[in-house]
Amino acid sequence: MPTKNLTRTQERAYLKTRGLKCPCCRSENLEPLSNDSDDDWHTQNVMCHDCLAEWTDLYTMKGILDLQVSFPDERKDQSDAAVPNHDDPAR
Repeated sequence: MPTKNLTRTQERAYLKTRGLKCPCCRSENLEPLSNDSDDDWHTQNVMCHDCLAEWTDLYTMKGILDLQVSFPDERKDQSDAAVPNHDDPAR
């Protein structure tokens, strides 16, 4: 299958769909295939069942949200020490 590069405009349009529509035919009939990870990125191969296009989505870590930590009762008073506060000016 020949490789086609998207223009920046086409890539932005695809990213606006959050990867939910085929960049070639705009179908939502997509199937996630294999994936891979490294220290800085994660890739997900995707196939469109309508036009049979295949591509690789690239994800990068941007941060962390909503960390919830559960401790046994005897450790609850140590919970502040278990998760370091990197915003602490004393560091």
